[in-house]
Amino acid sequence: MEVLRVDNLTKQIGGKTIVNQLHMQVNEGEVYGFLGPNGAGKTTTIRMIVGLIQATQGSIHICGHNIGTDREKAMQMVGAIVENPETYSYLSGYKNLIHYARLARIPDKETRIQEVVEFVKLTDRIHDKVKTYSLGMRQRLGLAQALLGKPKLLILDEPTNGLDPEGIREFRGLVRQLADQGTAVFVSSHILKEMEAICDRIAIIKNSRIITEQNVAKVLEGQGHKVRIKVDEVKQVEHLLQQKQFSYQVLDHHTMEIKMDESDFSEFIRFLVLHNINLRSIETVKDSLEELFFNFTADEEGEKKNA
Repeated sequence: MEVLRVDNLTKQIGGKTIVNQLHMQVNEGEVYGFLGPNGAGKTTTIRMIVGLIQATQGSIHICGHNIGTDREKAMQMVGAIVENPETYSYLSGYKNLIHYARLARIPDKETRIQEVVEFVKLTDRIHDKVKTYSLGMRQRLGLAQALLGKPKLLILDEPTNGLDPEGIREFRGLVRQLADQGTAVFVSSHILKEMEAICDRIAIIKNSRIITEQNVAKVLEGQGHKVRIKVDEVKQVEHLLQQKQFSYQVLDHHTMEIKMDESDFSEFIRFLVLHNINLRSIETVKDSLEELFFNFTADEEGEKKNA
């Protein structure tokens, strides 16, 4: 079921177009990654989705409710952590949640608070003051706050920023669990390895426009494989690869990566031996979301791969 739909979303500030004609759809039980370089329009887009700023043009529907004409009902479906979670450090985690539950008019708030605290694994520390919490604990408290209203759509902007590897792993598990329970999760992060591990689909925004939207598993599967070889001198190999029209990248004077199907590895090795290439080492390398991201966002005048 469709939870979030964005159509022709545009934001102009001072005559400058910050977000330009975005189209997106996020479904129930899906983790949707929103990627892009700094200044591409990610945070502005998120601020429009959560109703913090108004769009210049276009529409945003959450569970069928247009936030422009039915904002209250739309926002009831949303939980969000935008940048750093807002908490009162001099209060306990529990009193913070009580405060926000009252503001949001959460029915049976004590029961709901217990549920979200158990979910984010803060039961043992929930009555301690927030100023004693680690960064990871504060992020989990922020997630508990965002979940108080049982949102259909959860918006996360850089949720693991500053967390250590263990904190990132824990947060990833919580997000994946929410998606498995049917929550639609829209997440923006610059930690591409995490996005690769957690997202079902991703969109990449550059220069205010979405330049691609793809299924993560299919993208990584479709990227195929590469062979990384070390030789005495890559120039000895380059002219051979050009004759065969291989796609390759030179990493240094002795190392290069060649894109090919896994079934062609053995034939490639024989090819090198036949041409008296001294092969120091060879290994297979699979493309990552990070490489896909940089391929899409690289400047046209930047470094290019040979083809």
